[in-house]
Parts: sequence; structure tokens; C-alpha cells
Amino acid sequence: ELLVSRGDAPVGAEFPAGPFAAYLSGASLVVNHADATWPPLAALCLALGPELHHVFCNIYLTPQNGQAVRRHADDRDVFVLQVAGAKHWDVWPAPVALPYAHEQVGKAAPYSPPPGQRPLLSCRVGPGDVLYLPRGLVHAARAAEDGPSLHVTLAVMTSDFSWSSVIAHALRERARARPLLRRPLP
Repeated sequence: ELLVSRGDAPVGAEFPAGPFAAYLSGASLVVNHADATWPPLAALCLALGPELHHVFCNIYLTPQNGQAVRRHADDRDVFVLQVAGAKHWDVWPAPVALPYAHEQVGKAAPYSPPPGQRPLLSCRVGPGDVLYLPRGLVHAARAAEDGPSLHVTLAVMTSDFSWSSVIAHALRERARARPLLRRPLP
């Protein structure tokens, strides 16, 4: 899936000439689940699978001084692999500890840290660098002023493999196996 955005605002329809025209006009290109279309990323995810369970990759091409997505938190652990160019990252504490998908901040609406709260980390990530973002930490990135940025994220679905997810699944399966619990509520 190819997304064309400018700071989380989709802009694809504004550029009938296509995604590269949008990129040249300052939009970012995001390829979600790039491992489904590019064999080297598929092989990487497959190799990491035995240790990390479910892993997938997204690719972000961001123009000079651009921002692909606004400040947000994810319901998964993320490894950022910087391929080309550089990005400046700011990382803040998690407002919700170990969030599930419905608890992510900054996805549906903009998120601002509490007044006076400073980032835990503010750094520049360059080619060959890896940045680890644990589940729930709020983060924002902007391509460097001296050129575009290309990075790959390895998303590790830690919320899918939590104790509460396993227990909920086990209870659901046990309940479905009991005829009494299949009855409708009065």
C-alpha cells in the first residue's frame, strides 16, 4: 500500500500526475507492509520471525525538512533503520503504558505532550543507524535540512503477544466450547 502524505494529511488526490509529482512538491511517500512486495524485506522479516514472532516493514521517503507523520505513539515496538539521508527524532514518555491499538495517541487526532514536558531523547539518525522505539513512546521525526531521508521501520507486534491477549484468546476459546455460554443474553 502506497500512501502519499504531508504530516499525516493525505495529499494523493491533489497530484493526478502521481506520487513522484507529489514527492517533488514536498509530500512523503510511505509504503506500508513493504515486506509483502520486496523480497529482501520479506526475507528479513522471515528471519526475525522465530525470535520476534510477527514482524513487518514500512518504508518512508521524506523530502528535505519534511515530516511523513505527525507526533504519535504506536501499539508495537519499532526499529528504525536509516538507509539514506538523516532524520531528527524527538521521543517523549508514553502517556499510556503499553497501549493497544485503540489507545494509541496522535493517530486519530493531534497529540501534544503536557506543558513543560521535554523529550526523553532528541537525536539525529543517519545512514546505517538504528533507533529502537518501545511500544507506547510518543515520537516525531523530520528529515534533515540538508536533504531527503529514506528509512525502513521494522514493526514488532508486541501488543498481539501480550499476556492479556493470550489470556483473552484462551478464555474466548473455552467459552465458545461451552454450549451454555453460546446462549443469547436474556
